[in-house]
Amino acid sequence: MTFCSVRKFLVLLFFVVYCIAQTASVVGTVSDSTGAAVPNAEVRLMNEASNFTITATTDNMGTFRFDNVPLGEYEIKVSSAGFVTQTFKGVATQNQSTRLWIVLQVGSVTETVEVTENPPARSLVPTWNAWLEQQGTKPSFTRLETVHTKTECQLMLDLAAFAYAPKDKSVAAHPAGSRLLDWLKHQKADSVTLKVLMIPDPGRLLAGERRVQDFEISLAKIRSYLKGGKHKIPKDPFVVLQQKPRPDFRFGNARFEFRTGDHEGLSYIGLSLWTNGTIPLDEIIVPVCISNAGDTASCDNASLFSAYHSDPLNVGPLALEKDLPVASLHLIEFDSDRSVGVLRLKEWPEGKYVTWPLTNLFASMGDFIEKVLLKIFDKEVSDSALQQTGFELYNLLLPPQDSDTHEAREALQALTSARVNSSGPQTVAPQILVRIAPRHLDDAFFVPLAMVAVPIGEQKRFLGDTFRVQSPLPSQSYRPVRACISRWVMVMPPNEDQSPKELRDARNEFSAWTDACRDADCIGSIPTFANWIGTQVPEKQPTALLILSHYENDSLTFDHREFVSSRAVAKPFEEPSVAIINACGAAGPGADDFVKILNEAGFEAVVATTSSVQPEMAGQYFNLLAQVLEKHKGESDYTISRAHFDAVRLLEDEKPSKKPGEVPYGAKALIYSLLGNGSLQLCPLPRKP
Repeated sequence: MTFCSVRKFLVLLFFVVYCIAQTASVVGTVSDSTGAAVPNAEVRLMNEASNFTITATTDNMGTFRFDNVPLGEYEIKVSSAGFVTQTFKGVATQNQSTRLWIVLQVGSVTETVEVTENPPARSLVPTWNAWLEQQGTKPSFTRLETVHTKTECQLMLDLAAFAYAPKDKSVAAHPAGSRLLDWLKHQKADSVTLKVLMIPDPGRLLAGERRVQDFEISLAKIRSYLKGGKHKIPKDPFVVLQQKPRPDFRFGNARFEFRTGDHEGLSYIGLSLWTNGTIPLDEIIVPVCISNAGDTASCDNASLFSAYHSDPLNVGPLALEKDLPVASLHLIEFDSDRSVGVLRLKEWPEGKYVTWPLTNLFASMGDFIEKVLLKIFDKEVSDSALQQTGFELYNLLLPPQDSDTHEAREALQALTSARVNSSGPQTVAPQILVRIAPRHLDDAFFVPLAMVAVPIGEQKRFLGDTFRVQSPLPSQSYRPVRACISRWVMVMPPNEDQSPKELRDARNEFSAWTDACRDADCIGSIPTFANWIGTQVPEKQPTALLILSHYENDSLTFDHREFVSSRAVAKPFEEPSVAIINACGAAGPGADDFVKILNEAGFEAVVATTSSVQPEMAGQYFNLLAQVLEKHKGESDYTISRAHFDAVRLLEDEKPSKKPGEVPYGAKALIYSLLGNGSLQLCPLPRKP
């Protein structure tokens, strides 16, 4: 008997597409005039016509988010102690994510400023500006809306104090990501230098010789500009740049050469900024309209403004530079037909990256997981069958028939082989980062990347058996955390006869730890859980949340009669919190709302499964996790990444029951995925006396 059933993927996909067509997400950042984040600010979104009102509180990074907002025009009110309250009217939601950047001024909370338009796009927030020019020896600051086929061009990239031309289609402007800004704030020098990798649209554009360049950011100019009080933004910054190429508002710049191919239409260039060898800090996706007639209408103008990844490169952990990934594999979607893979190894010389084109990656990946991988996991199959499935997933990410992936495949196979064949005692398994970045954040789904099987000679080795696979969640901060998370909230049915037998079987596997929670933190019914997580009263300390239940139809349930859906989550949790969702399939494609919404609520790390698991296996995973936490008590570097890796290795040797003939779980244990910030720590759980 399986632990629970997985919802039919195609039905859910229809539902998701329908919902996306009717609602939008509103995300934003609130900062002060110096660019510092404003945490705990109250943001209210209201539509007077429909009487729809919703509120949110900014997190420690000053960010807020509203999901499933009906399309229309809204009033946004932002207030915080010590700042002037601002009200923006006529904010229109689009059929996609609407992004806002709001700068509050110091003043009395009784003061209110009303703005009759959207939050200004030219606020004093460090902003990326990118535009196209004809190829030349130096910038002309004369931008092109379109370029011809078979033409030598150049892409200009500036980091500046504001968007140069927010209403001009010839300039792609996007505020710098919060991860980059947070990293810059901790730098003490007058300038820092990052590496910028240019990723041209496969098949349509050809990069020049200098695909990787240094990008120097003048922190001295940023500090001077922010301290200078009010600034008059030029009516046309490009005129100023033509007269004075290094004005006070330009903090860094780079120039990339490329050549267009034979095809007209909309194309893209990705620009990815990296530091510390394998850590990307920010990313910009720049649309390129190729039209011999100079007609932008042929390039789908709507896409010109929606081709940004909203701060997706939060893939640290920047707080633990001693534990950098040995490899970073990024899969970046340009549009529904075109994606690109990027591989960077820590051991490679500075500036070396390998890229390759991918076609229909995200659609084919979701189809593969739903039709192949999940069905394999729901059957009793051998490790060799799972290895073959993992190898097919590997070929999906790095297609063997494409010549561009040859070097990437060889590099990953050599890295895996070196780890497998290393002599002497095995040290802590190194980290490998695998990041999947869809074009729209709402389209993100989770893949059991530990199941990727890399060929080593005649064998195939799972990444999750060799490396600690790190997969970022949409919302991460990777701030240093010095203490382990000690507060446990456990959601599970009581150990009584009326409880579902399969959940009692799972609970019995970790009976030594079931009273790790205390009083109100022990939640034994679905209505109690719904009431607790549905209140907007914030938690005052980081929480480790364990959920033992069934999962079906976007809901958690004990007995298939009482349910709580992901939309019931309203409680803000103190960051960083950690969740272990022992409700099978809760991280599957189209069934991952709980993971995403808990992440938005303050959970920076989540353990969940993509498919169904047996009841005993669910309990055994948590029992083994508790055991390794107890064994390594007091070790300051024993992170949840290490604990999860050790627990899964032990789980592979466990059996469903003590009956004769039962075989160990083996590779099926790899279905437990750790998503998010693996650098967090969990305190050991207290045992029953």
